[in-house]
Amino acid sequence: MVLNLMYMAAFVLAALSAWVVTWAVREWALRRGITFTPDAERHIHQTPVPRLGGIAIYLTFTGIVASATFSCWLLNIPFNTSLLSIVTFLGAGTIVFLAGLYDDLRGLSPWWKLAAETAAALLLVAGGFEIGKIGMLFSNHQIGSAAGAVVTVAWVLLVTNAFNLIDGLDGLAAGSAFCSTIIVFLSIYFTTHINSALIFAIVLAGVILGFLRYNFNPASIFLGDSGSLFIGFVLSAIALFSFTKSSTALAVGVPVAAFGLPIVDTIVAIARRFLGGKPIFTADGQHIHHRLMKLGWSHRNAVMLLYVVTAAFGAISLLLLNPDKVQVAFLFASVALVVVLGVRYLGYMEFAEMGRIAERAITQRQIMVNNLAIRRASEELKNCNSLDGLRKVLLHAFAENDVDGFRLEFRASPEPRHLPDGFVRAENGRLYTEWFRGESVTAGWSMQLTFADSDRMSEGRLTLARSHTKQALMIDVNVLMQQLYDEVAAALVRCLRAEQGATDTSAEAVRDDLPARPHRSPS
Repeated sequence: MVLNLMYMAAFVLAALSAWVVTWAVREWALRRGITFTPDAERHIHQTPVPRLGGIAIYLTFTGIVASATFSCWLLNIPFNTSLLSIVTFLGAGTIVFLAGLYDDLRGLSPWWKLAAETAAALLLVAGGFEIGKIGMLFSNHQIGSAAGAVVTVAWVLLVTNAFNLIDGLDGLAAGSAFCSTIIVFLSIYFTTHINSALIFAIVLAGVILGFLRYNFNPASIFLGDSGSLFIGFVLSAIALFSFTKSSTALAVGVPVAAFGLPIVDTIVAIARRFLGGKPIFTADGQHIHHRLMKLGWSHRNAVMLLYVVTAAFGAISLLLLNPDKVQVAFLFASVALVVVLGVRYLGYMEFAEMGRIAERAITQRQIMVNNLAIRRASEELKNCNSLDGLRKVLLHAFAENDVDGFRLEFRASPEPRHLPDGFVRAENGRLYTEWFRGESVTAGWSMQLTFADSDRMSEGRLTLARSHTKQALMIDVNVLMQQLYDEVAAALVRCLRAEQGATDTSAEAVRDDLPARPHRSPS
């Protein structure tokens, strides 16, 4: 009962203190002109706003946590965590806060921020905050201290930067962190009952709530890197209590689900930047909240929607408090499906391209079938000595694949004495033969392979056409442009020589009549 009253008092005190301290920090920053001018390409605000909200968050949190720790000692309330661990925790948080504050005031490279976060994570490990003591998912296997330290650092870096990355709309990072903090508090309250972790969580929740009074749209002060990094770091550290004390599935599932939105946004950002060939640390305007606004969502509606998403992730994490294997598998499968559908709704081009490549891998057999048809036609053209035979080879090559028509057009000098079936003399004096799947190809695209001048063929071109369709072309264009072209050009010259009664239609003789190198022009 005493502890419950202390949690409630700590929450109220933290909220009221943050309300006052945030106001004071905002006014101080405005008087001194310490404001942030947003980048029009990536930010919503157009007017300068202070971004030192992290100072209010840090001062209020550390002050009340220190006071609560002292009060527990004074009232002889047993603490589950040693004083050294608490000092280590606050010291590590201070490192992250100072790195973020320097970035807010002067600018700090991502690598230096990452180095500071890594140092703070290692300090946590040294203070007893580490994942090496839990079993792997659905087993009792221990991962060992060395591997545990690596996983701990990776976890801290992920969560710390995840909350930093979603800090793109007024109140988004703070509101999402508030929901996640409440979920973490409830999960610890109903399972491990670690009073130090509960105090950390409830104080952080109160501090964020008080800060949100000034940070919700339209915000009059921003978290800044000092605030978002510090909040993310504190949450990652609090979650480590669940990792080290809870059952296996709970230890893995609850913290991951509770921080679902920022973690998903971070993973998506890293993946799309990698797929797009961009540096991982390059800032852009393509985060989930940016995409929602580009899809027509208003500022507030986008934030409220993401609050709902955060709350949904939190509800899933609470369902894991009494888990079994089937339940965990079903929940994570459901989350994965929703995430995939959500990313698809947001319309990221990088993932659409990856899906296209995956689809092409599935249809690779059909691509091979079509490519082989073109290659066989190229081989048959090597022995072709008549225009009629040339036309038949082309018809056979394209009638069974994705090309919807072709037109072979050329000017021969002198002209053949007899035109075979399927060849027509055009008004401009050229000769041509064509085939279309249907009457013609009226809407779509075409690719034109142009033959350069030669003694017997002053001009010629092979045009391939296809009707407009959303289905991907199941032919390798390089096979058409590099192999088929050469053989069509050689066969055409050979056929023209034969039509004129030439006795030598060997490859050497034909090669003398061919241009040095073809010209290809897709259109």
